[in-house]
Amino acid sequence: MITDATHDFLLLLKKNKFMVPPLGHLLIPVAFQPETMEEREATIVVKINEELKFCFPIRGITEKASDKTDFTFRVKARSLLEQSIKVYLDGLEGFEEEENFTHTLSIPDPS
Repeated sequence: MITDATHDFLLLLKKNKFMVPPLGHLLIPVAFQPETMEEREATIVVKINEELKFCFPIRGITEKASDKTDFTFRVKARSLLEQSIKVYLDGLEGFEEEENFTHTLSIPDPS
């Protein structure tokens, strides 16, 4: 059984009863399929009987594959380049205010 409020986690087992030998292992496959770019948490509950159960917290972190957008910058040696670019982050719905992000590229001197 998986307990999560958003139903972003899906238990991929076909049956719900298993025999696990002493010192054995049970693999529990879980799919994480969120609709938005957010971190989610859930708990997998394995019940042995009414008195004995094991709870395993899990966390899903959303990642998106790159859309292969390349940015090319050309500048003369020992010159400064300042340029603003727009990067669109799909799946980040629900933000009310603008969030700024800055990045500095530091390239070491080859000598």
